Amino acid sequence: MNAPPELTRAVTRGLEAGLAPFKARQAAHLLPTARLGGPMLWVIAIMTALMVLAAGMGLSLANLGASARTDLDGGVTVQIVEPDRAVRSRQADRALAALQDMPEVAEIRLVPEEELAELIEPW
Repeated sequence: MNAPPELTRAVTRGLEAGLAPFKARQAAHLLPTARLGGPMLWVIAIMTALMVLAAGMGLSLANLGASARTDLDGGVTVQIVEPDRAVRSRQADRALAALQDMPEVAEIRLVPEEELAELIEPW
């Protein structure tokens, strides 16, 4: 099989310019002899490790989202911020009445002052 004319001309020009053609030892470093030789094995190993880390983080985020969804699902707290106890009590009664009329609300509970004091006692 004959070489294409372009290749023959390029080799001839290289020889005329004083360039030596590639021989076996000169060209050996250009292409690895093994299929997974050289840095390619390290690139594959690093990319596999990064993929495993990304998959693990994705699974942990999915679990976190599922647990947060179950913790928040179905529960709402309404807080009335008023320093005067009488005004706060009237506002709480109005809020309870408004929430009882809603069909989405299944259960309502007014937290007593003693329980609130126990909740904030550590702080």
